Amino acid sequence: MTQLEQAVMGLLLEGDEPIIRTLRQQLDESKIESRELTGAGFYVKFVVPESAPRISGNKSFNFGDVSAEIDGSHRELASYCL
Repeated sequence: MTQLEQAVMGLLLEGDEPIIRTLRQQLDESKIESRELTGAGFYVKFVVPESAPRISGNKSFNFGDVSAEIDGSHRELASYCL
């Protein structure tokens, strides 16, 4: 991952909740499949191996939003969806 991607994922996966810990483990084992730069942000698609820990129960949820202010303008950097 790029430094920016690492910073964004670090902020999104901050904390000690069980789901967040599992997502950090998945990230550690994942590989990047693709990147898309939109001009206003970016998308990174990860491939998580079957051997990685899984979250039980509802596997579809949204969380986060990481924002940054660059040169005085507010930009949304990432929103993470599973």
